[in-house]
Amino acid sequence: MKKLSALLICLLCLTAFAEGTLAAWGSHALFTDGNSLWAWGSNHMGESDPASYDTAVAVPVKLMENAVSVACGRQFSLCLDADGRALIWGNIPAGLTDGAAGRAGGMCVLAENIARISACEESLALIDRAGQGRYFISGKWFELGACVKIACGADFALYMDPDNEAWFTGNPDYLPSGDQMPYKLTGSAQNVFAGGQTGMVLSEDGRLLVFGASGEEGRLGLDTGEWITAPTSNGTENVITAACGLTAGGVVTKDGGFCVWGTLYSYFTGFDENGAFAASVADDTLISYGKTPISLLQGVEEIAFGDAFWLALTRDGGLLCCGSNDWGQMGDGSVTVFEIYEEDDGDGETDYAVEVYENNQHVFFGQVIIGG
Repeated sequence: MKKLSALLICLLCLTAFAEGTLAAWGSHALFTDGNSLWAWGSNHMGESDPASYDTAVAVPVKLMENAVSVACGRQFSLCLDADGRALIWGNIPAGLTDGAAGRAGGMCVLAENIARISACEESLALIDRAGQGRYFISGKWFELGACVKIACGADFALYMDPDNEAWFTGNPDYLPSGDQMPYKLTGSAQNVFAGGQTGMVLSEDGRLLVFGASGEEGRLGLDTGEWITAPTSNGTENVITAACGLTAGGVVTKDGGFCVWGTLYSYFTGFDENGAFAASVADDTLISYGKTPISLLQGVEEIAFGDAFWLALTRDGGLLCCGSNDWGQMGDGSVTVFEIYEEDDGDGETDYAVEVYENNQHVFFGQVIIGG
């Protein structure tokens, strides 16, 4: 029985900002108020704090100023600064740059003259200031042409062209059989969002259209477990922004309402002796919102989802969080101490089990307070 390293460190709270951009994926999160950049959560590859070799960031750390927007991959992070530089740190995917893959050891300039960034798992996408999009996946860059918006899922990208048409490129399993890439999803779009196996298109009339894997958890906000290949309304209207994690998603409406759907699991992630992602165990359901959208909070400005947690930036400057706390995602000083074990039950496949020593996961809301 092999034990994977998974010691959890608590996260301390400071003061909050009123405006900013949120990003989350895996077990870490980023926040910028349009200038200062803060990071916390898992840090095995330096995805939160590139100057630290701690497995988790115990206190939200201020990484830099001049930050405009942020994005998270599985074990790497992106920041766009006001000078148009896309900065990357953490576990650099193979083939992304001319340099070596792996832990960067600090922030690196990935590209210059950039206007937009996005990331998910081991993929990322950029739009430069000339309006040209690029998508990186599986060690290769793909040119997308003229783009105004872009979003990455686990193995696909969504983008909008200057005519407000939404397009898909990537794994063809998401689409009706026989369709060629890039594939036009819909016209009259105002934004696109993605995460994991979920794609989202915000229509010009404020409806959220979803597609991808529904799953038993209701991760699309549809009362079905079927795979959805065409963008389909999940009933949310007057939407201004949206986000999704592995098995849950949500929107913010024009009146500041936060609607959510799907399931947050009691979720644990283990890493090997080199700090690389090794295994995930969904121990049990932490909280189920159901397969159809429900109203959860009011006064929300922006949201982000990690694997099994969400963040909500409120209009009065609060930053709320809820979900699995295996690497300090809650940011309120609490900890969940656990170990993941590799087991062999004789079926020839590797199985994993988790032992929880101190359970501090959150079904209710915690307050992440950031400042200096």
